[in-house]
Amino acid sequence: MKLHINQIGLFRDQKLVAEITAREGFFLKILRERYNKGELEINISLDKKRLFTVIEHISSKKQIKVLDLEKPRFSVKVNMTAQIQEMAEKIDLSKPEQLKKVQKAIELAVKKEMEHLLEKFRKQDVDPVGFGEIYNIASQRSGKKKMSKDEWREIMKRAKFDVDVKIKILRTGVIG
Repeated sequence: MKLHINQIGLFRDQKLVAEITAREGFFLKILRERYNKGELEINISLDKKRLFTVIEHISSKKQIKVLDLEKPRFSVKVNMTAQIQEMAEKIDLSKPEQLKKVQKAIELAVKKEMEHLLEKFRKQDVDPVGFGEIYNIASQRSGKKKMSKDEWREIMKRAKFDVDVKIKILRTGVIG
């Protein structure tokens, strides 16, 4: 028997308020903690073409910092390593310029999906990543008192996220 997750529930005060897809759950996991396995099917834009790509053996580290307490803004940096398992077109990744183009295309595609997910959290008024805790710590360091959940929710509605994704492709060759 195989277990398959279709959706993940997002809760606010023990009430289900939204759902995300299993794919979005993959990005949530990367934003919440180190990630060390799995694969991701992603469409990238390369030389004005859309290419279906599968990356696997993904590992990631993330770093989240508060950039501005007054106009709530966060820096979200994600560093990933992965192997390309499959691409819809034959590309020689042993050539540094080709590898760099593919890495940049994957970075952009992942960044867009993460930005979309963070915007969804903001609109749904949920914080499964823990931005409130990070904000509270930074706020207390600057001499302010700890916020209530309601105060954080008001701040979260105005929050902006600067997402930066870097990916390093391992074990390259001709893919196609």
